[in-house]
Amino acid sequence: MQYIIYQKLITKSVMYLLFCRVICFKQSIDDNQMKVLEKQKKKRIEHQISMHDLPHLCTLSINI
Repeated sequence: MQYIIYQKLITKSVMYLLFCRVICFKQSIDDNQMKVLEKQKKKRIEHQISMHDLPHLCTLSINI
């Protein structure tokens, strides 16, 4: 009888641990996605700035 109780406890704790790991793993994936999105956003902004600055740079080079 006691053996069955222990077995249930062990399986429950293992399930709980697996569940926690899955949640942690998902969290880390979400964090990574956020980082990637931030990088893409930064690049896009830099690209916009460079495209915006291009005409000014052209006129500067012509003036020089």
